Amino acid sequence: MLGGLSLSHYVAFLTGFIVVFYKFTGKNGAEKVHVDGEVAEKWRHVEDVFRKNLEQNWERAGAAFVVYHKGQKVVDIWGGYSDRESQRKWTKNTLSIAFSCTKAIGAIVIAKLVDENRLQYDDLVIKYWPEFGKHGKQNVTIRWLITHKAGLAYLDHPVSLQSAKNPEEIDRILAEQKPNWPPGTEIGYHAVTHG
Repeated sequence: MLGGLSLSHYVAFLTGFIVVFYKFTGKNGAEKVHVDGEVAEKWRHVEDVFRKNLEQNWERAGAAFVVYHKGQKVVDIWGGYSDRESQRKWTKNTLSIAFSCTKAIGAIVIAKLVDENRLQYDDLVIKYWPEFGKHGKQNVTIRWLITHKAGLAYLDHPVSLQSAKNPEEIDRILAEQKPNWPPGTEIGYHAVTHG
């Protein structure tokens, strides 16, 4: 007897619990999901991987994915749910929060520039952007920028949407920003200033 239950009742209860849990949490392995959009014939394998990510719950609920190759859009797909609980499907027009997604893209661009010998990780930022060197930032390297060591984890003044749309204004704000700590001495996630 287990907690007042016979072994057969315990096994039946446990089996029922597992079935209900997997049924209602969507954690039951491959779940058929919708995927919509357009894919060039040579790029069908991308759609297959995208679908598998959704079916195997490797994505939280839904996603969209676009690929341009040689200036042509070859993949433009979306699928899953924008809200799984209400069963609202992800559509072409579903908005998503991007936040730190651009950090990876920025890192890839920098790695490509390093690979092409157009810059080095240990180059000073002021080599490319002299105005950045104000307020003790003159020794900040590209490496420090991408590894969150530049001392710019937050800005002293909020950035308006209008300012965010103006690259010259953002340049000025970052150049005028005083480091939050001496650059290169600490690590702090640069949520707003990197990516």
